[in-house]
Amino acid sequence: MENWLDPSLLRICVDSAENRSACGKVYGMRLTRPEDFSDLGGMLLSVDRLLDGDGFPQAFQRARVFSARPAHSSPENQPGMSAQQVRGARGSVLTCDVIVRTRRSSSWQGEVDWLDGSARQSFDSALQLVRMLDERLAAASQTYNTER
Repeated sequence: MENWLDPSLLRICVDSAENRSACGKVYGMRLTRPEDFSDLGGMLLSVDRLLDGDGFPQAFQRARVFSARPAHSSPENQPGMSAQQVRGARGSVLTCDVIVRTRRSSSWQGEVDWLDGSARQSFDSALQLVRMLDERLAAASQTYNTER
């Protein structure tokens, strides 16, 4: 995904994956600093808080108002991370870019780019994204654990 102007791009960097548990960081231009996670569930919660805080993409089940401004993860007086910081982030086990395009049916829809030459994939739910990540982590952690 060479679209570095898209503010919804998030880079997921997994630094360790043992016993099917992934630890790492989430990077994005809408964040002022990387968000740590200790498992994929924690990663989902971090990203969901970011999406709720920015109001983009807005959850379809939430009431919308025109007068109130949502709280932003990167306040106007604090710039978010630069594109170079996000682009330079790498996980020891796995790195991928995720764009959440919509949040319909109480879930996420978007695309994931694995940054390893594999084809970009679409996902229709957060659960499908977690399954994709889990499959990649299972393969990557075998390689990672045998190289150590």
